[in-house]
Amino acid sequence: MILKSSCYPAKLACERSRTDVTRRTIQAFLLFAVFISACGAFDDFGALSPPGDASTDTDTDTDTDTDTDSDTDTDTDTCDPDPGCEDMDPVWECGEGDNGCGTNLDCPDCPNGEWCPEGDDHTCEPCNVNEHCGDNCDNCTITDTPLCDTSLGECVECLIDDNCRNETTPPFNSPLGICAPDGMCTCYVNPGDGTWTCLSASDCQPGFHCAQDLPGVMHTVCLRSCSSAIAPSNGIVCESRITSTGNELVWAPMTTCFAFDKFGVDCSGGGSICSVDGSGGIVDSSCPDDVCTYSCHDGSYHDNWCPATITCGTSTPYLGLCEP
Repeated sequence: MILKSSCYPAKLACERSRTDVTRRTIQAFLLFAVFISACGAFDDFGALSPPGDASTDTDTDTDTDTDTDSDTDTDTDTCDPDPGCEDMDPVWECGEGDNGCGTNLDCPDCPNGEWCPEGDDHTCEPCNVNEHCGDNCDNCTITDTPLCDTSLGECVECLIDDNCRNETTPPFNSPLGICAPDGMCTCYVNPGDGTWTCLSASDCQPGFHCAQDLPGVMHTVCLRSCSSAIAPSNGIVCESRITSTGNELVWAPMTTCFAFDKFGVDCSGGGSICSVDGSGGIVDSSCPDDVCTYSCHDGSYHDNWCPATITCGTSTPYLGLCEP
């Protein structure tokens, strides 16, 4: 028979052992909890994931999905209904192109006097450039009249005198070339001749006459024909002159083409450089105050006989002469 008293020490040892195990278990659990809090949790595959990783993935996926849905809604709003030319912003006045919804728009043509430039503007522009000129938007560059005169609304040969002088082919290569009021070149002389004159119609280009370039003086040069007589303006006149084939209306300066070209040139070395025949008998120029000029007086003083912005002098040394 075993006495209770003999079992007490053993029971006490058992209780102590159980208490130690419990304490160690709690300590291990607490340590594991601290580890997990600091380093993260294990994912479904047993790998350690950083803290908050799961929530980050969820947020990112959710945001991305939401944005994608939003884009789909926007596309639907833009193309419902499918916009036409008048619905574009700004309105497409002309041309063709994709409206942004997969539909190719072919918008109306521009009205007369306007054209539709290539590109994305789809806006009609005035026909006031060399490639699109006038009511019919003509392409001047492929014609004998390569420039657009916006004041006339048509293709012309010239806008300034240099247009009649600086090219390599007639009638745009005359050293004395003048741009007449109708945008056509006059005063044509062969640049390789050096005589500053013509002898017959065969010396001139089509549309020109071998004509007298100063009334009362038999000196001839190739002058452009004109349609109706007009009073002088800026030193140029359309009037009847003697030609090799009879009287014709031509564009002519109010002196010889040569003297008109020399207006304002320094003649301190001798007044003969102002005249087409030097010191000969043609009175087409003068050299007062060492500057070339010509007459603008026939009993009255005529400013319109002089080049643009120049007046006819009423006192010496330019009395009755265009004053440079």
